[in-house]
Amino acid sequence: MSLTDSQMREDVRPLCQRHLTPMSLGKAGMQVPPIAPFVLAMYGCDQPGCPSAYHMRHDYFDLFLGEPMRRDQETKSMCPIHGFPAFMYIAEYDPEKAQRTWRCSVEDCATEKVEHLNSPPDGA
Repeated sequence: MSLTDSQMREDVRPLCQRHLTPMSLGKAGMQVPPIAPFVLAMYGCDQPGCPSAYHMRHDYFDLFLGEPMRRDQETKSMCPIHGFPAFMYIAEYDPEKAQRTWRCSVEDCATEKVEHLNSPPDGA
């Protein structure tokens, strides 16, 4: 199954995997040789100095000016129904229960999973 950006659910509001705060939609110029430069619409953390970003096809990743994106190896979470490249995102965080809820980023997919954390991430 091929996914297009038009198949991303409209209510995607990912939380930063580090701070568990809402991320904002923005764009970044990317260059991945041998592909020509392109612009990627993605979500980025609003916390000062935080390099965290999210895109449904690239999962959570760190973005530093002039460097290749670095996938976050601790938060990889693919939808069990859609598989690659439909990554899930952190949709909710409950600090009292120290748990985060992941949702599939694909339109009309109801897949969720709840993850209990041993300790809250930095800044949460």
